[in-house]
Amino acid sequence: MSTAIIRLWRASVARDRLDDWVQVYCGRVLGKVRPADGFGAFRFLAEPGGEPCRAAALTQWTDLPAISWFFGGAPARAVIPDFAERLADCDHKAGFYDIVLSEVRA
Repeated sequence: MSTAIIRLWRASVARDRLDDWVQVYCGRVLGKVRPADGFGAFRFLAEPGGEPCRAAALTQWTDLPAISWFFGGAPARAVIPDFAERLADCDHKAGFYDIVLSEVRA
C-alpha cells in the first residue's frame, strides 16, 4: 500500500531552545542520515505559539528495514539531545506511519 514510511518522534520543547534542537539534529542526525540507503526526507516541526511548544522530527524512508538498518536494529530508539534528557514530556520511542495519501505542490 505505501511507497514510503514515516518515522515520527515528538517532545515538548521550550521555545527558547528550538534553535538548540535544530543544531542538534543538524549535527547529530542529518549528516548521518542523508547518505543512508532508503532515506528520503527530513522535517523538524514546531507548533506555533505556546510555551512549551510541541515539536516533532519526521523522517521519510523507503521501508522499515532501511530504518532498522540505520538505527542499528532498534528503529524506534529515540535520539534525545543531552540537554533534553530531563524533559517531562518526551517520547522515548518513535512511531511509524505508512503514507497512504500524499500530495506535494512543486
